[in-house]
Amino acid sequence: MIAGGIAYASMYHIGYLDTLWVKASERGKGYGKQILTDLEQQLKAFGCENCQTATFDFQAPDFYQRMGYDEIGRIAHTQNQLTEIFLVKKLHD
Repeated sequence: MIAGGIAYASMYHIGYLDTLWVKASERGKGYGKQILTDLEQQLKAFGCENCQTATFDFQAPDFYQRMGYDEIGRIAHTQNQLTEIFLVKKLHD
């Protein structure tokens, strides 16, 4: 069974997390945390300094903040009544 997955890229020592998903029935079991932690370890091994991502206000901003990501900006999409939140985590001291 596939419980979740991730899509990402790295360029110029910057990690870009595009999509992280966990099957609805498997949420709350730590899979998202494990997937993200594994990605961060891989990005560190690649020499990436940061990992950047974006999420909508109804999705997972609290999850990323619990995982150590800092909000760096927002865009309000008033037509759709959505707010897009941009986050970054420093991977190296």
